[in-house]
Amino acid sequence: GGIFANVKLNQRIREHQKVEDVFVFPNMGDGGLSVGAAYLAHMQKTDQAPMRFHTALLGSNITNEQARDRLENNYPQLQYEYVENIEDRIAQLLAEKNVVAVVNGKMEYGPRALGNRSILFHCADASVNDWLNTKLHRSEFMPFAPATLVEDAKSCYIGIDENSQPKDYMTMTYDCTESMKQESPAAVHIDGTARPQILNEANYPFFYKIL
Repeated sequence: GGIFANVKLNQRIREHQKVEDVFVFPNMGDGGLSVGAAYLAHMQKTDQAPMRFHTALLGSNITNEQARDRLENNYPQLQYEYVENIEDRIAQLLAEKNVVAVVNGKMEYGPRALGNRSILFHCADASVNDWLNTKLHRSEFMPFAPATLVEDAKSCYIGIDENSQPKDYMTMTYDCTESMKQESPAAVHIDGTARPQILNEANYPFFYKIL
C-alpha cells in the first residue's frame, strides 16, 4: 500500500513502450487494499472485471444545515452568510487572489483533495508554494496540484488522453506545455510536470462550475 502514490513513477510506467494503459486506484494506500482483495475475488469467481470505477466522491456527505449548525455551535465567533450561487462567489474570490477552503457534498475517498474538501488558490502566483505551505504546516517542497477543465487539458499537458482514468484522480504527473508553465507557475513542479485533476461537468458539476 502506498508505492503508487509516487506520481512520477506512475508517469514513467504510463510512458513505457510496452504499457498500453494505466489505472491507479484513487486510494492507492492501505485504504485501498480491501477493494483490491474484493476485485481479485470477483475476477476469480466470475472471470470478468468489475464495472469501471467512476468517482472517488464516496465519503460522508454534508448539508447546508449541518454546516450552519457546526458554525453556530463550534465557532460562534465567526460570521457567516448564505450565498445562493456559491460557485460564482468562489470564482470571484479566487480571481481576486483569495484562498478559499471548500467543504461540499461527499468527501473524497483516498488521499487526494478533488474539489469537495479542498483549499483553492489562483495558480498564477508561484509564491503560494512558500507561504501557504507554511500556514498549512506542510514541507516547503510539497507542490500544489492544478484542476483543469477537460476542454483545456490538451493545451496544458503533453500526451494526456481524455479517456484515461488517472487524470481524474491526481494520481499521475504529466509534462506541461509551455503555455501551462507560463500561465500557471504555482501548479508546475520544478521538473516541468504537474499532477492534474481533469474535470468534466458530469462527474464534478460543483467544481466544474467554479472553474
